[in-house]
Amino acid sequence: MSARRFPAYQVIDGLKYSKTYLPENVRAIRSYMPQDDDLVLVSYLKCGNNWLEQIIELILHRGESAENYAEFHRWCPYPELTGMRYLNEMQPPRFFKTHFQYQQQLKNPKAKFIYLTRNPLDVCVSFYHYVRNGSVYGFEDGTFDDFVHAFVAAEVERGDYCDHLLSWYAHRDEENVFFLTYEQLKNDFRNTVLSLAGFMGVKYRRMLVEDEDVYRSVVEKSSVPYMSKVCYVDQSIIEKLTEKDQPFIDAAHRFTLSSPGMLKGTTVVRKGAVGDWKSHFTQRHLDLNGMAPKRAPVYQVIDGLKYSNTYLPEYVRAIRNYMPLDDDLVLVSYLKCGNNWLEQIVQLILHRGESAGNYAEFYRWCPYPEMTGMRYLNEMQPPRFFKTHFQYQQQLKNPKAKFVYLTRNPLDVCVSFYHYVRKASVYHFADGTFDDFVHAFVAAEVERGDYCDHLLSWYAHRHEENVFFLTFEQLKNDFKNTVLSLAGFMGEKYRRMLLEDEDVYRNVVEKSSVPYMSKMCYVDQSVIDKLTEKDQPYIEAVHRYMLATPGKITGSNIVRKGAVGDWKSHFTQEHLELMREWIAKRNAAAVIRDLWADMDLGGIA
Repeated sequence: MSARRFPAYQVIDGLKYSKTYLPENVRAIRSYMPQDDDLVLVSYLKCGNNWLEQIIELILHRGESAENYAEFHRWCPYPELTGMRYLNEMQPPRFFKTHFQYQQQLKNPKAKFIYLTRNPLDVCVSFYHYVRNGSVYGFEDGTFDDFVHAFVAAEVERGDYCDHLLSWYAHRDEENVFFLTYEQLKNDFRNTVLSLAGFMGVKYRRMLVEDEDVYRSVVEKSSVPYMSKVCYVDQSIIEKLTEKDQPFIDAAHRFTLSSPGMLKGTTVVRKGAVGDWKSHFTQRHLDLNGMAPKRAPVYQVIDGLKYSNTYLPEYVRAIRNYMPLDDDLVLVSYLKCGNNWLEQIVQLILHRGESAGNYAEFYRWCPYPEMTGMRYLNEMQPPRFFKTHFQYQQQLKNPKAKFVYLTRNPLDVCVSFYHYVRKASVYHFADGTFDDFVHAFVAAEVERGDYCDHLLSWYAHRHEENVFFLTFEQLKNDFKNTVLSLAGFMGEKYRRMLLEDEDVYRNVVEKSSVPYMSKMCYVDQSVIDKLTEKDQPYIEAVHRYMLATPGKITGSNIVRKGAVGDWKSHFTQEHLELMREWIAKRNAAAVIRDLWADMDLGGIA
């Protein structure tokens, strides 16, 4: 599949943004805890958020409208774009907006969140016109066909529309969330606005009911003609602004790629229509599955994150909200990077060369709470060792805890992942082809999403004192020195033990070998039958993974070759070209060259 023309974006801590956004602004609002009386408007891009924002501003200001788009941004700050200054200068109650998925921003249960969505076809059309008008996207001559492919492949700013929608839809009935659609607002404006005002506070609903002038102003000043004037920006408008508008001015220049004094005219308001998609979409577009394959492994989405159905939402949420203890040691990786191998090595170091007797004990010695829940972790005595597969920004951090991040070249990850999903019933991919899987992998249509996003999120923190960053290939090519460095990171006593006790080191080598681990990690019904109540979380996870009923576990093993370069027997030149184009779009080529400079990776970076 050849590459298409996609709008340009950058990745900030795993999230896709245009170059209009500054990393420090994004990080500041992501780590901000809303105040008790904050009102937060949230949406995916191009769902009508400027329209709803204007309606809310009109309600809050008794029918008075901002005079221009700069004041519009001061009345409802957008900190991801303009930074925290406007928000910090506001008096409560404060109204601001974000475009985060549910799990991507901090929540105060006393703050109120308004989530606006819109049908995906009209979102796609509106988004297309928006990126064509924004110089920062480099997409002025991009076609609608290009954009539809980008949209369904999540190769657009803010990523996947469905992930965003589902993350908030799951919380639509919560007391502090007001969930509405653009179409509701268009089709039943008055009742929807009154319900919204009641959510904001009964005094606002009463005001709209009792004061016809205010309600009339809300209607008139949220119209497309009125908002087209308010939201228009050109150089003549910029010249009338003052220092207090500097965050907005700076953002406008970044969006239009213009230097001071040279701002071109632009507006974010277009038609505001329902059903505009009918004049853009062909039947082929409606049938399109984008860069995704005809067949892809099955997964679910839990708060915006992709998981197989082995995982339970309550388990995932529990560990995502868990703050590691000071002496916790956490192993993190993308899937199929060799984490079981490294986990065994760390366990052998911690247990002076002794290995778990079976895969159930392996899980107790190093809990995996996303899959088996918090029980094993809660029962452990410190220092505790456990693992996750989260991106950097997806789990809480204690600066005194230690994190070991393992990565592996993307070609071998893709091959290992393919064999893994074919063997596991939960993915329903037993007859899936490697060609199918490569397309799924680059489209992030696999469990845990995009490999590059995961790698880049941790690579940015590789030099931090409490992070030990290593590759599978380092471990294969220089086992002893890599293990000694790892042991030193865990604690000097562990490094000294490996140097001084040859028997322990020999056990680490032998018991982390492929033949040894193949036996230890093998599971079938006879193994399950020997387990006890303490292994129940593991037993239940195995049944979910294999789609098996009690007493019917067939043999399974997660250990395969453990080889470097196995990709050469799987990838065609067309697959390598697809990987190269994907890596370039993810802005990951330089990182991959840095980590695997001495490896033949088929020219993908």
